[in-house]
Amino acid sequence: MAEENIISINGTEYKQDDLNDQQRYFIAQIKDCQARTQQAQMAADRERAALDAFTNALVKSLEQPEEVLAS
Repeated sequence: MAEENIISINGTEYKQDDLNDQQRYFIAQIKDCQARTQQAQMAADRERAALDAFTNALVKSLEQPEEVLAS
């Protein structure tokens, strides 16, 4: 037996097969928005990590003696 696709909204469960086309469209849009939000968060996390790495590299380079930098 195939598992039914059920969603819960405000404490009420709905079978997706019982929803109309517009409601299924809204669900698809919501899922896409959730995926894009997660991707955006991951991209922001990567940028934050890169920013930290470059900042730390700059600080480290400024803390080194001048003669080490020249070689």
